[in-house]
Amino acid sequence: MLEKTIKIVERKPQHLLGLQDQIKDYIFSNRNITDVNQLDYSLRNLINPIHFKDLSKAVKRLINALIENESVVIIGDYDADGATSTSLVYLSLKRLGFTNVNYIIPDRIIHGYGLSPALVDLAIQEHHADLIITVDNGISSFEGVEYANFKKVDVIITDHHLGGDTVPEAVAIINPNQKGCNFPSKNLTGVGVAFYLMKVLSYYIHQEFSVIAKAINLTNTIVYEKINLILENKEDFNSSELDFLRKRVNRFFDTYDMNFNPDQYLDLVAIGTVADLANLDYNNRILVEQGVRRIRAGQCSKGVQAILKVQKINNVDFSADDISFKVAPLINAIGRMDNMVKGVECLISDDERIAEVIAYEMAETNKKRSVVQAENSQQALEQFEARFLHTDCYSICLYDPSWHQGVIGLNSSIIKDKYWRPTFVFSTDEGGLIKGSGRSINNLHIKDCLDTISKRYPDLIVKFGGHSGAAGVTIREKDFNKFSQAFELIVRETVDPDDIGQETIYCDLELPVNYITLDFAKELVRLGPWGKGFPEPVFKSRFKIYNSPRLVGKSKRDTLILDFMDANNICHSAIKFKATPELINSLAPEMEVYYTMSINRYCGRETLSLIIKHMIPVE
Repeated sequence: MLEKTIKIVERKPQHLLGLQDQIKDYIFSNRNITDVNQLDYSLRNLINPIHFKDLSKAVKRLINALIENESVVIIGDYDADGATSTSLVYLSLKRLGFTNVNYIIPDRIIHGYGLSPALVDLAIQEHHADLIITVDNGISSFEGVEYANFKKVDVIITDHHLGGDTVPEAVAIINPNQKGCNFPSKNLTGVGVAFYLMKVLSYYIHQEFSVIAKAINLTNTIVYEKINLILENKEDFNSSELDFLRKRVNRFFDTYDMNFNPDQYLDLVAIGTVADLANLDYNNRILVEQGVRRIRAGQCSKGVQAILKVQKINNVDFSADDISFKVAPLINAIGRMDNMVKGVECLISDDERIAEVIAYEMAETNKKRSVVQAENSQQALEQFEARFLHTDCYSICLYDPSWHQGVIGLNSSIIKDKYWRPTFVFSTDEGGLIKGSGRSINNLHIKDCLDTISKRYPDLIVKFGGHSGAAGVTIREKDFNKFSQAFELIVRETVDPDDIGQETIYCDLELPVNYITLDFAKELVRLGPWGKGFPEPVFKSRFKIYNSPRLVGKSKRDTLILDFMDANNICHSAIKFKATPELINSLAPEMEVYYTMSINRYCGRETLSLIIKHMIPVE
């Protein structure tokens, strides 16, 4: 039987901070917090953007585009990170005086991922592009950038994905993961990179127009027409200098918002960062926490507010978990099942009614996505059982031409989580190609595996890209078995056999019974944001089961509800998702439970809920 087992590792804090509350001290020490200042999520603590490679090149090219009123086209991506990146850059450029800015979101099935020659042609045909900015893509778009250069269209790449040994010949590349970039955090998402570029661009534009205003002695008593007249008759300037100044002054008056600060779009940064499952290092936690605070205060875009309304989320209770489970799925659903243009339209809309209409459409699309995913995942599980169940495989590769491209990544995650093996799920692409989405387990860098395969078998992979935990690959349909064998071989060479089929759950501590309260659950929310790389605390407690366990949900098959009683005879409701038959059959009157804490809100009432990660019968 290949179904995964669970290994429990109890954390041992190495360097306590000396906090008054020992439980919090243990939690933070277990996450390598060595200084209480690392819990200060003020914006002033963000890493200085000066460390980005090519930053000045990108800013200079953008300022020139502003002065010359060039056509700027943003090429986005069809996931939540790509949608928030596109929205942030589009809105920021508009506020900074760019009047000729548009965006294109590739269609997942028609265009595929990244800047392609076809998208360059589309940008030229529809928008007469002079400058293309990629967001959340581009580092692997060699053909697209080469074609843009041929067409005399400049390209600025903003991306966070891992590149290869060489990079496209763009005007500038802003990517913390490119060689030679000294930006300390390598965990920024596409929207995080875009935010930094817009911060620096806005700073320089503010500085530039401030100097211009002072240079021409600008006051509220001087009207626009008189300034033009002064410039026309000023003999100290030659014609080129005069034209240069006139362009800047006209732009300043007509379109520039001197009060704009990209911090106003931190709600988008938080959503994109959490949705993309980025490691929440200190810098990312600042970005997420600041965005969450803006949403709690109601200082978010009308599009985000519309999504909250559709999902029945109260602003004041908003947390990073709401992004993961309620906001991101709606945005991603549009990109999976339709076209992410609608998602961007929602996020950039300044019309509350239009934003709500799109948000409701996103919710309906997400329901359709759920149905398609359930059908495809069941088929994938059946295919796995037929092919792999009685083998000693280290990896899993599945393919069916009928599977929807938009959900193969989700189904790859389902298979990986169930059997704890690195997994690729493939679906049909065009021209005899198939497209795969991969998910990895801890301690295996899946993008590096693809890199190794591409070097060892040069003709096997058409294209690939990704991160340590997730990657995409395109191969020829006829090469599926060959790829599966190559991937299995590389995984066997790379991974520790003990990591295959065994998920590790890290427990922070046995929680004193007086901490198992709603108030402490609320305190944990305030201590976040929690997420990948900074996981929410897992506790251990012994509970007695005092009511009959019950299965709930549509299938009533694997979502288990339990009523626990603690040592103080206080009752707690608990839930176990994806409960296996073996786990259900192992239930005993008393259980040792490993869990996280959650707040259940219903009809204005708040209750504590325990989310079970694992449990063991007490003999």
